[in-house]
Amino acid sequence: MKEEVETQVLSSRLNELAAITYEEIRRSYEDFTFSPEYDLADPSVFEAFTSVVKWKILDESLILQFYGIAQELDKAYESFSKRHSYLDSLHSKVSSGDHSVNGMTAADIDRQMRLLEEENRACVNFNQNFERWNRSVYSPASPAKREERIRRFANETAYTILSRMLLVRIAESKGLLKQKISDGELLNRPPAGRHVWGGHAWGLERT
Repeated sequence: MKEEVETQVLSSRLNELAAITYEEIRRSYEDFTFSPEYDLADPSVFEAFTSVVKWKILDESLILQFYGIAQELDKAYESFSKRHSYLDSLHSKVSSGDHSVNGMTAADIDRQMRLLEEENRACVNFNQNFERWNRSVYSPASPAKREERIRRFANETAYTILSRMLLVRIAESKGLLKQKISDGELLNRPPAGRHVWGGHAWGLERT
């Protein structure tokens, strides 16, 4: 029951992240003003402009949100992995000749494993994408700690999501898209950790 509650809370946080991401981009896009006295074609002015955008949207909001949820997902996966390994060891004992272990048959264990995997789909998807990214970025001999790697993965994912959302808004403003897709539609779609975290991980693997 405790694992089920934690999973529901985690799923809620992912939905919250989708909402925060959308609201933050919409607010920044609609409320942004810039003095006409400054020419964005000037490299120094444009650099200052991008620094402000990075500070307000990424450093103060999205990166902190992504990193916090990445930590939760990683912690949830650690608990999932321990429980899954335990059930797997029980299954091996039953398969080797015992009719039941701790009162559980092979069918009981299989059912528990399927339920466990279903309830922890978000953290499993996160871990798969994190490991794919990790193999692309770090060498096996790298001394970087896991916490450092997760922070970097979360930061880069935040940049990727922001870039894609801004590109969509630009395409909408220029009339390149017939159907608006940033008007709240994101909130009506399941966040599915794989889509949030997978975009950056899969993109690196293809390069």
